[in-house]
Parts: sequence; structure tokens; C-alpha cells
Amino acid sequence: MSVWQIQAIADRFVATGGIAVFTNGWEGRGNGMTSDYQGGVIHHTAGGNNVNIDQILISGRSDLPGPLCNFCIMYDGDLGVIAAHPANHAGASGGWDTAPLPRTNLFNKLTIGTEIQYKGTEPMAGVQYESAKRLANAILFVLGKQGRYEYIKFHQGTSIQGKWDPGYDARGYTYDIGAFRRDCANMGQGEPEVGGDWLDNKLQLLGYP
Repeated sequence: MSVWQIQAIADRFVATGGIAVFTNGWEGRGNGMTSDYQGGVIHHTAGGNNVNIDQILISGRSDLPGPLCNFCIMYDGDLGVIAAHPANHAGASGGWDTAPLPRTNLFNKLTIGTEIQYKGTEPMAGVQYESAKRLANAILFVLGKQGRYEYIKFHQGTSIQGKWDPGYDARGYTYDIGAFRRDCANMGQGEPEVGGDWLDNKLQLLGYP
């Protein structure tokens, strides 16, 4: 079930205008849990503004084994497919925006984790925000919960450990989940990577003339 779901989400992401890149071994990668995916949680890596997949998301850290997410969104907006099975990304739930998902120490098996590759102390690239909306809609589509944006979470809203991701300011400010959900609802079938946000981000990456 996990492999089919993650593949279908990536396919939907592509069908609505995105680009997906699959890592070697994604189909068998996970933390050993059996999935019961009911929603999604969005994070930031707090690393660099990378246009390649951060290896740490696959291999993990010294204090936390990988995989650390199911998907990542690179700085150019491309989607990286990391793991089909539950990943070590969400920890325990119980924060103010956990419902309608349960309070549990096994939140990883219930939620598909997405890491957006940027610092978090500044805004993500515009094209990453568009891809996050596209991915949220794809997750809900595949899970049979179209339009039920309460099942898409930011880590800040579910964490009981003081997490504040995904952020946009060095003072620890988190994006507004209500605004993000409204933006997802208004996105329709997705926006191809040829618009203003994509062109602006390309200039950021390659330099202005």
C-alpha cells in the first residue's frame, strides 16, 4: 500500500505541473513501521537552499536514523521521492493543530512527511511554496480526502517538542497554516513551472543579468 500511495502522489504532482525525482531504493526505504497514512506534515530542513536532494534526508543524523521524510522539495521546486514507508519526521503529536488526527507517539506512521530544503530563517523560494501546495493537493487526492485541508499540517502545529517549522524568519516565525490551506484550495489543478515565481527563482539560482 505504501509504495502505491507514494508513487500515486508523485504521479499526481507531475500531472498537475511539477517535476519528480526518485531516489534509488525509495520503494523499500522506511523506519520499520507499517504505514497508516491519514495526512501530511510539512517541515523545513534548516539547511542550505539546495537544488539537489540532501543526503541527510536519506541517511539520517547521528541522533536520528533515516529516512527523515517521504518527500523533499528542493530549492528549484522539484520533488524528491525519498521513502515509501514511514519516516522519522514528526515525532509525537499533541500540539494545538493535531486534530482530527490523534495524539500519539506513533505519528510517523500516520503522516506523510515533507522536508522543504531551505534555511527556515528566511522565506522559502516562491516555487517551493507552489510545489508545497501542489504536493498537499496530491496527498489529499490520493488519500481520498480532497478539500479536507485540516489533514495537512505544519510541524509547529502538531509538535509537543517546540518545533516551529516551516519558518520564514530568524526570530522563529512559522508560516500561517490557515493561509497555506486557503492557498491550496485556490490552486486548482496546479501551476506549471513557467510562471513568474519559477522565473524569479531561476534568476536567484543562476544570477541576474
